Amino acid sequence: MKQAMETIQRIYQMLEDDESKDLYLNRLAFEISGENKYLIAMLYTFFQHRSPGGYHEYISKYGMDKAIAKVPKGHQFLLYGAGNDGKQMLLYARKREGFAGFCSSTEAKQKNGYLGCPVMSPEELLSRRDLYVVIASSAARDELRGILEEGGISARTGY
Repeated sequence: MKQAMETIQRIYQMLEDDESKDLYLNRLAFEISGENKYLIAMLYTFFQHRSPGGYHEYISKYGMDKAIAKVPKGHQFLLYGAGNDGKQMLLYARKREGFAGFCSSTEAKQKNGYLGCPVMSPEELLSRRDLYVVIASSAARDELRGILEEGGISARTGY
């Protein structure tokens, strides 16, 4: 154990910038604990160093925040799409009251959740009329919108 800690410290000391150090520490914390909050922290660190305004400027650039901001107060909402785009929207979505999780057709995500959030199937979503839906997939945006419209549900597009 002592040798492993010395190796971890040596690697950390070789890192030259704050971003690399933050990412390294959060990755270690995730590996030790398995808690998704460290993955979220890694995302936040990544975007903080990529955009002068940080993560929120990045999602604003693509209109992700606008779609979530249009969810009426007092309504529950979910992100339809549990992939990279949904991951990018998650930090902003979690700050809004009423965030209920994700919708995805991936059975493993339905069973295990995604980034610490519950994931429902498209079939379950179509049976619910109490949720507001924000599409969180640029690649499948039109396909997801079609599924929702066929099921009688309107949605906001994340960007």
